[in-house]
Amino acid sequence: MITGFNEETAPLNEDEMAVMPRLVSWLNRACTGTQNKKTSREIRTIMTNAFPHMKFGGPRFRKMINHIRRNRLIYPLVSNSNGYWVGSEQEVEVYLHSLGERISAIQAVKDSFHNPELPGKVKQSS
Repeated sequence: MITGFNEETAPLNEDEMAVMPRLVSWLNRACTGTQNKKTSREIRTIMTNAFPHMKFGGPRFRKMINHIRRNRLIYPLVSNSNGYWVGSEQEVEVYLHSLGERISAIQAVKDSFHNPELPGKVKQSS
Protein backbone atom coordinates (compact mmCIF):
# COMPACT_ATOMS: atom_id res chain seq x y z
CA MET A 1 0.00 0.00 0.00
CA ILE A 2 1.00 3.60 -0.50
CA THR A 3 0.99 5.79 2.62
CA GLY A 4 -1.97 8.16 2.61
CA PHE A 5 -3.74 6.13 -0.09
CA ASN A 6 -4.54 3.04 1.95
CA GLU A 7 -7.99 2.28 0.54
CA GLU A 8 -7.04 3.03 -3.07
CA THR A 9 -3.88 0.93 -3.02
CA ALA A 10 -4.94 -1.92 -0.74
CA PRO A 11 -4.47 -5.39 -2.22
CA LEU A 12 -7.24 -6.52 -4.53
CA ASN A 13 -10.11 -8.03 -2.59
CA GLU A 14 -11.76 -11.39 -3.18
CA ASP A 15 -14.49 -9.94 -5.44
CA GLU A 16 -11.99 -7.97 -7.52
CA MET A 17 -9.85 -11.07 -8.01
CA ALA A 18 -12.95 -13.12 -8.88
CA VAL A 19 -13.88 -10.82 -11.77
CA MET A 20 -10.28 -10.49 -13.00
CA PRO A 21 -10.50 -13.36 -15.54
CA ARG A 22 -13.59 -11.81 -17.14
CA LEU A 23 -11.96 -8.37 -17.26
CA VAL A 24 -8.79 -9.80 -18.82
CA SER A 25 -10.78 -11.80 -21.36
CA TRP A 26 -12.94 -8.82 -22.30
CA LEU A 27 -9.98 -6.42 -22.64
CA ASN A 28 -8.14 -8.90 -24.87
CA ARG A 29 -11.20 -9.35 -27.06
CA ALA A 30 -12.63 -5.84 -27.19
CA CYS A 31 -9.63 -3.54 -26.84
CA THR A 32 -7.00 -4.88 -29.22
CA GLY A 33 -5.48 -2.13 -31.33
CA THR A 34 -5.54 1.62 -30.83
CA GLN A 35 -8.73 1.86 -32.91
CA ASN A 36 -10.49 -0.16 -30.18
CA LYS A 37 -9.26 1.74 -27.14
CA LYS A 38 -11.78 2.26 -24.36
CA THR A 39 -11.82 4.90 -21.66
CA SER A 40 -11.75 4.02 -18.00
CA ARG A 41 -15.35 5.21 -17.73
CA GLU A 42 -16.47 2.97 -20.61
CA ILE A 43 -14.75 -0.09 -19.15
CA ARG A 44 -16.04 0.60 -15.64
CA THR A 45 -19.60 1.01 -16.96
CA ILE A 46 -19.37 -2.34 -18.75
CA MET A 47 -17.97 -4.00 -15.61
CA THR A 48 -20.67 -2.44 -13.41
CA ASN A 49 -23.36 -3.72 -15.77
CA ALA A 50 -21.81 -7.21 -15.73
CA PHE A 51 -21.27 -7.21 -11.96
CA PRO A 52 -23.92 -4.91 -10.43
CA HIS A 53 -23.05 -6.00 -6.88
CA MET A 54 -19.61 -4.41 -7.24
CA LYS A 55 -18.41 -0.83 -7.36
CA PHE A 56 -15.73 -0.02 -9.95
CA GLY A 57 -14.45 3.38 -8.90
CA GLY A 58 -11.49 4.96 -10.67
CA PRO A 59 -8.77 4.22 -8.09
CA ARG A 60 -9.76 0.56 -7.62
CA PHE A 61 -10.12 0.11 -11.38
CA ARG A 62 -6.58 1.46 -11.83
CA LYS A 63 -5.43 -0.96 -9.12
CA MET A 64 -6.93 -3.81 -11.19
CA ILE A 65 -5.18 -2.51 -14.33
CA ASN A 66 -1.95 -2.32 -12.34
CA HIS A 67 -2.39 -5.98 -11.34
CA ILE A 68 -2.99 -6.98 -14.96
CA ARG A 69 0.15 -5.18 -16.10
CA ARG A 70 2.45 -6.27 -13.27
CA ASN A 71 1.46 -9.90 -13.69
CA ARG A 72 1.49 -9.67 -17.50
CA LEU A 73 -2.03 -11.05 -17.72
CA ILE A 74 -2.27 -8.91 -20.85
CA TYR A 75 0.83 -7.78 -22.67
CA PRO A 76 1.07 -5.10 -23.73
CA LEU A 77 -1.84 -3.28 -22.10
CA VAL A 78 -1.03 0.35 -22.81
CA SER A 79 -2.93 3.56 -22.23
CA ASN A 80 -2.95 7.29 -22.58
CA SER A 81 -5.42 10.02 -21.66
CA ASN A 82 -7.78 8.66 -24.34
CA GLY A 83 -8.09 5.11 -23.06
CA TYR A 84 -6.71 1.60 -22.67
CA TRP A 85 -5.88 -0.92 -25.39
CA VAL A 86 -3.70 -3.90 -26.21
CA GLY A 87 -0.98 -2.23 -28.22
CA SER A 88 1.78 -2.90 -30.70
CA GLU A 89 5.50 -2.95 -29.91
CA GLN A 90 5.80 0.60 -31.28
CA GLU A 91 2.98 1.73 -28.95
CA VAL A 92 4.83 0.08 -26.06
CA GLU A 93 7.81 2.33 -26.75
CA VAL A 94 5.59 5.43 -26.72
CA TYR A 95 3.90 4.21 -23.51
CA LEU A 96 7.25 3.54 -21.81
CA HIS A 97 8.47 7.02 -22.82
CA SER A 98 5.31 8.51 -21.26
CA LEU A 99 5.86 6.48 -18.07
CA GLY A 100 9.40 7.82 -17.86
CA GLU A 101 8.16 11.38 -18.22
CA ARG A 102 5.60 10.86 -15.44
CA ILE A 103 8.26 9.32 -13.18
CA SER A 104 10.49 12.36 -13.84
CA ALA A 105 7.66 14.77 -13.04
CA ILE A 106 6.95 13.03 -9.72
CA GLN A 107 10.66 12.93 -8.89
CA ALA A 108 10.93 16.67 -9.60
CA VAL A 109 8.18 17.38 -7.08
CA LYS A 110 9.87 15.17 -4.50
CA ASP A 111 13.24 16.85 -5.16
CA SER A 112 11.71 20.32 -4.73
CA PHE A 113 10.87 19.47 -1.11
CA HIS A 114 14.55 18.86 -0.42
CA ASN A 115 15.95 21.89 -2.26
CA PRO A 116 16.86 24.61 0.30
CA GLU A 117 17.45 27.15 -2.47
CA LEU A 118 13.80 27.26 -3.52
CA PRO A 119 11.63 29.97 -1.88
CA GLY A 120 9.06 29.11 0.74
CA LYS A 121 9.20 27.31 4.01
CA VAL A 122 7.12 24.82 5.93
CA LYS A 123 4.51 26.42 8.13
CA GLN A 124 4.73 25.46 11.77
CA SER A 125 1.81 23.64 13.31
CA SER A 126 -0.03 25.59 15.98
